[in-house]
Amino acid sequence: MKRRISLLGIFLILSGLLLLLSELRVIHFYWKDLLMLWPLIFIFWGLDLLIGEKRWGSWVTILIIFLLVFFIVFLSTYGRPFFRGRGHDFYYKEWRYPFKENVKVLNLDISTGIRSVILEGVKNKEDLIYIKSNSDFYINKIKEEEQNGELSLSLKIENKELEFGFFYMSNADQINLNISSDIFLNLNFERGVGNAVLNMKNFKLRNLSVKGGVGNLKVYLPKFSCYVEVEGGVGSIEVYIPENVILDLSTEAGIGRISVDKNIEQGKGGEKEIIHLRVRSGIGNIKILSEKKEVI
Repeated sequence: MKRRISLLGIFLILSGLLLLLSELRVIHFYWKDLLMLWPLIFIFWGLDLLIGEKRWGSWVTILIIFLLVFFIVFLSTYGRPFFRGRGHDFYYKEWRYPFKENVKVLNLDISTGIRSVILEGVKNKEDLIYIKSNSDFYINKIKEEEQNGELSLSLKIENKELEFGFFYMSNADQINLNISSDIFLNLNFERGVGNAVLNMKNFKLRNLSVKGGVGNLKVYLPKFSCYVEVEGGVGSIEVYIPENVILDLSTEAGIGRISVDKNIEQGKGGEKEIIHLRVRSGIGNIKILSEKKEVI
């Protein structure tokens, strides 16, 4: 009976520590994540059987709990971004930044490495940003500043494979960037190598800047007044304009050709929402299309 009580006590202590750190915003950890820790029951049970009633066994158990908490806080995907990018590279397949009720505006600078990108709204309301990839990546530049309800965040995402060869990229490499659509967004997006789809139809977008890159790009804009700048790189670009908005368009041609759908209403103002779009082509064509042309 004593051994069973001690086993339950150890598991409760560890669970309590993780939930406490989550409440303090040190790590990202939720009640549902406790289900993933069930194998620890067998670990603690085995330790209890091996250690028995030996006094030094308590110190060993405490050390193991400390090491587990250290791993979760500093090395796992639950860890807060504050602990990353401080002289060490941590590789992930998933990375998240928690939603904050006091933040009303997100100023986000993000650049991607050599892989395809899909950007859309976040599904979990507990996340402000959620990043998932089918291959390892690391974030080697994290800067965050919060002031007067605005959060400024800078992320640079790179491939693990870059260490072994700059020109390596698998067609299967894809990274999903999910950003909360519940707050106003100013986004600077620097493209890497690979195709990209920015589905921002449901975003409270204020400003969007997309620069360069190699690969095809599709951008779906919301039905809100916003300022958008698109700079072409190598590859074609398609920008989809929603219905019942006015397009204020200015263009600067490069090698590629810029075409505009005749069904899009253009002008400088009016009662409707207006999208101020500045386009500069690179090596590749740029098409400004009506949203009716394609449904995601």
